[in-house]
Amino acid sequence: MKQDQLSILLEEEYFTERRPEGKKRSVDTNSRQNKQSFQRKNQTENRQLKKGNCLAEYRQPAQISRESQRHIQSKRNSLAKENIRNSRTQKRLCRKRRNLFFGAFQYIFFLIVLAFTIFLAAKVKAQLSGSNTSESSGFNSVEAFSSFTESTGIAAGSMTGITIVIDPGHGGDDPGCIVGSVQECDINLSVGLKAAELLEISGAKVILTRTTDEYLSLEERAAAANNADADYFISLHCNYYEDSSSISGLECYYYTGTADGGVLADHILQYIGENTQIEVRKTEEQELSVLRNTTMTAVLIEMGYLSNAQECSKLNTDSYQEELAQAIAEGILFGISES
Repeated sequence: MKQDQLSILLEEEYFTERRPEGKKRSVDTNSRQNKQSFQRKNQTENRQLKKGNCLAEYRQPAQISRESQRHIQSKRNSLAKENIRNSRTQKRLCRKRRNLFFGAFQYIFFLIVLAFTIFLAAKVKAQLSGSNTSESSGFNSVEAFSSFTESTGIAAGSMTGITIVIDPGHGGDDPGCIVGSVQECDINLSVGLKAAELLEISGAKVILTRTTDEYLSLEERAAAANNADADYFISLHCNYYEDSSSISGLECYYYTGTADGGVLADHILQYIGENTQIEVRKTEEQELSVLRNTTMTAVLIEMGYLSNAQECSKLNTDSYQEELAQAIAEGILFGISES
């Protein structure tokens, strides 16, 4: 609006002349036409100028002073430097975190490998010691069984088709009774391995619940026998009585109310008592997990009392373990043949 008023004033200045007296000179017809033509032309130019100014507002930045430009430039520079510093700090933090992560991962991996190596070494050592038990003790299962054949008439191979599970009690994290350096689990395993050799000569299929120093739950032991569809289950243990150290001797337990278990226990104890120098005590009904959860004829043999110093000393020797293994194997085969 202001520009239109300004253009009108300019037109009046252009087409009029002021006299000293303040009177205006009249204009002829041609002048009026020229005035109208000029107005149209001026209006067109004003519109174009307006349009150009509007576009200029978008195209051209506002004019600022040099001091403001320097201030803005310094701000931009400082912001750019701060962004660079922040970027470098972030990179350092990321690098530290990455190094910490990889360091922790390598440490954990090293511990896992170390633990696995120790576990494998212990397992191999246990397997080697188990496999060499009979060799190191000089146990001759063939010779032992031949003497049994002479006394009972049970020939080698006569028990073919019968499956017997031998369960050396305890093992691994559960050593059983411990007296000084004597551990029940070691005695159970040694006698179990030797007895298994004798029973295999008879033709029976023998399954050991464990052949190394490893832990098995009571349920796992019973399940192993049930899954194998075994005919007999024999669990080997050593006894301990806190109230008296004078009690000694081998005992044989069977589950309450099982007639077949009671008969086998009686035959085993009878044979050992009559044909060996091993002291025997009694057979007894017991509510034990491995006897309750097995579906076949099952007995648990307590081979002696570790609470008795003399018997504990004997149980820890290879010679007595061989004697026990032979007596138990012969007792089992005698009990099977008599039942």
